[in-house]
Amino acid sequence: MGRISRLLLIAAIVVASIGFDQITKLIATLLLRDVPGGYSYVGDTIRLVYSENPGSFLGLGGDLPAGARFAVFIVGVGLLLFALFIYIARTDRPPPAIVTGVGLILGGGLSNWGDRIVNGNVVVDFMNVGLGSLRTGIFNVADLLIEAGMIVLIVSTWRASPTPATQPEMEPAER
Repeated sequence: MGRISRLLLIAAIVVASIGFDQITKLIATLLLRDVPGGYSYVGDTIRLVYSENPGSFLGLGGDLPAGARFAVFIVGVGLLLFALFIYIARTDRPPPAIVTGVGLILGGGLSNWGDRIVNGNVVVDFMNVGLGSLRTGIFNVADLLIEAGMIVLIVSTWRASPTPATQPEMEPAER
């Protein structure tokens, strides 16, 4: 995949990802913010509940002092996203699956990063799934995009890995 087509694909994925995530967060804010406990569907398998998350995955780092949260979630994440973009922009002819995976990670990451910049270093989360007491943390569409991107990268890297050449088994007399 050439550089221009690669950058266009990344731009399309990032713009679509950010747009979809931000629309769902806006809808969640409008419909769920003032509903204590949110809504439950499919026998309480899916819950929609508004939450402002100052941390990362599962709220990790949410209890850090404000300066540390800024350093980690604004500066650190911003630098990681920038480095990821530079990597994919400069890589010589990466496969389309790798470009797609990186685009999904960039789209989800940039959307959550933008939330933090605009919303006082918090991200709007609103989905929770599980059975009984076995439940996920509360998450958003950007989190799903990042996970999908990671899955695409892992699967495409795994599938592209060369298989070791097998040699015929030697007879004991040949050894």
